[in-house]
Amino acid sequence: MRALPLLFALVLAPSSAWADANSGTSGATFLRLDQGARAMGMGGAFAAVADDASALWWNPAGIARSSFTDILVGHTAHIEQISSQVFGIIRPVKMAQFQRAAYGVSFTYLSIPGIEGMDANKNPTGTLDANSMAGGFAFGAAVTPEVTVGAQAKMIREKLATESGSGFAFDLGAQYRRDRLGAGIALQHAGPAFKIGGVSSPLPMLYRGGLSYALFPRFTMALDGEKPTDADARMHVGGEGFFTPTLAFRMGFQPMKNVGSGAGYSLGFGFKGVVGGGDSLGDGKTWWERSQTDIEYALRGKNAFLISFDYAFLSFGDFSNTHRLTLGLKF
Repeated sequence: MRALPLLFALVLAPSSAWADANSGTSGATFLRLDQGARAMGMGGAFAAVADDASALWWNPAGIARSSFTDILVGHTAHIEQISSQVFGIIRPVKMAQFQRAAYGVSFTYLSIPGIEGMDANKNPTGTLDANSMAGGFAFGAAVTPEVTVGAQAKMIREKLATESGSGFAFDLGAQYRRDRLGAGIALQHAGPAFKIGGVSSPLPMLYRGGLSYALFPRFTMALDGEKPTDADARMHVGGEGFFTPTLAFRMGFQPMKNVGSGAGYSLGFGFKGVVGGGDSLGDGKTWWERSQTDIEYALRGKNAFLISFDYAFLSFGDFSNTHRLTLGLKF
């Protein structure tokens, strides 16, 4: 059973696109699976862009940029029948020490069905199921009008057949925004070694940094770089634009190794609108006709809330492609 942690990591490594020579040397590899349809539609270039509940998986400093309670529920269909679900909520709080502040809670669950088990002599032992989960608590605050900082503590648990392990990790992040320019940095999945099945492995810690720039009022480009401790550095590039204030389109690219040609391209779209609250502006407009400023204003109306739907497609070369769906609620 000592080989199970390695098997677990090797199963997860292709699904997170870390098919480098050093992949599989970390434990709790599921932490590095990219979550959120908006972020993945932009190719994972999100360190400077994150400003909603999905920031809980990318840069905790971003949660301080939301003025409303924000709830996110997401599902990802990875390759080889691997799937993951996420839930996140962020809520602003008033604190005299900061211009803005918010706390958040995140939960991630991953399931891997039908793993072929083997004993120490490589004899089949039957089919095994595995699952992983992580729960986190985050806090973010604006220390100046342009700069936000954040941190998140996470409890981790993995189970494979009769073996299980638990541990903890933390994330740190900062963001800067002024006019059209944004920047973000984050340290993710830092913590003590993770132990399962009698084997200890380091966590899949990574360093992330990125820039964003609004080329036009409705189109933003972003560029990220990240360096995991057990894999090569790589770049992410992506963009997000709005046909209307309620309909977004996204595209991106992230290089992948050893998964065949045509891998790493992503496309996505998003749709959002205010429901309830009556005609908050008194101008007779339907919610899909409103500008972004109108939407933010309407959300402050009584019994008003914003619903959103996001989808992202990521090409995976010789493997099956991955699909991400995210539902959001803001009030």
